[in-house]
Amino acid sequence: MLRWVLAAAGLLFTAVLALAAYFFVAARSEAPAVALQAELTEPEVERLRALLARVDDPRERSGPQTLTLSQADVDAVFRFATSRVKDTGLQAQITKKGLRLQLSRVSPMPRLSPFVDLAVLLAGTPSSPELSQLRLGRLPLPDALLHEFSKTALEHLRTLSREASELVEGVETVSFEDGEMAVLFKVSPELAERLERTGKELLTARVGPERLRAYHQALAELLQERPHQELAMAELVSSLFRRMRDRADPDARSELQVALLVGAMYAVGRSPNEIFDVRLSALTRRSVRLWSRSDLPKHFLVSAFVAAWGDRALADAVGLSKELSDAEAGGSGFSFVDLAADRAGTQLVERGLATPARTATLVRRLADPVLSNPDLMPDPRDLPEGLSEARLDAKGWAPGSSRHGRLVEEMDARLDATLLHRALLDSE
Repeated sequence: MLRWVLAAAGLLFTAVLALAAYFFVAARSEAPAVALQAELTEPEVERLRALLARVDDPRERSGPQTLTLSQADVDAVFRFATSRVKDTGLQAQITKKGLRLQLSRVSPMPRLSPFVDLAVLLAGTPSSPELSQLRLGRLPLPDALLHEFSKTALEHLRTLSREASELVEGVETVSFEDGEMAVLFKVSPELAERLERTGKELLTARVGPERLRAYHQALAELLQERPHQELAMAELVSSLFRRMRDRADPDARSELQVALLVGAMYAVGRSPNEIFDVRLSALTRRSVRLWSRSDLPKHFLVSAFVAAWGDRALADAVGLSKELSDAEAGGSGFSFVDLAADRAGTQLVERGLATPARTATLVRRLADPVLSNPDLMPDPRDLPEGLSEARLDAKGWAPGSSRHGRLVEEMDARLDATLLHRALLDSE
């Protein structure tokens, strides 16, 4: 009898080990199913702008609205949602039954599994979600887990803020058909006002109101000293960096970020009062010029701003990307001159922030009153522009082509030859 008991116990133990091994192998992920922390592409940024433009301001139009999203729209939304979440990727696929979500994340227990991969089918509405087909790696999990998880998640979401709860409750229906999802939602004018106010407060806290005022005042003083109608971009940059030098704040990166934010907003014609929770004096409008053009300072300063913050989403939030795209509207075609200005702004900041020594050199050089536009960007006027897509292809200049690459290399070589960039490269 004892032998039978021992044999049964042995079989049971073997079965448990086999089951545990199956669970371990099925749930284990050696590589993420979704790219982690994928960056937003330029077409995705444009797509998000177009999506926002399709939503009417609830303060101007009351009642429910319907927003229809394609698969590409959903890709852009979810990429934006996770672009600043470290070691995480999220993907959503529209199906007839709902959104199939795939989440990948670096595992907190890498010895057991390098990555965690979760998949689930989501239908219903945010206030009444229907979740099914949960899988951990290749391991299916019971739907009962989903019910408890969604219930807990909703309760947590509703406690986060009154606005979050109202946004969830505002979604009336979500439908899926022919590769598209349609969302019927309603946002009250009062909620829209609160969301805008909250957004301003968050952006202001992130930027720092005292820094914002300091650099705004530097621009005001420059404009008072320069009564002429046009302003060289070098004058604007030099005034901001003199203020940065004089403030001598040990947090040089944050100072540089706000200096470039103020400069970029002025170049594109935006007032900080529109975006931030501050009350700053109105600045006299001047046309900022670079190589006799008003569009190039926008390209240079917005690109420098994005490089300094490392965050395209913030550029969108404060309206800089939108103003830049509006300035390009009208079908003028592809411009290597604009691209050269973009690269000049980006390279200046990336090189200047590479080491503390380079940052010190950057501030000293840009604060010099004799700074001139050619110091910031070599003459680009011999570069081709106004090119249609067909012309780009015919000339072999399309992005990704070898000729396009050679032109970009030529732009970078010109930058490297300037005294400013040579000084940065020599600073270690």
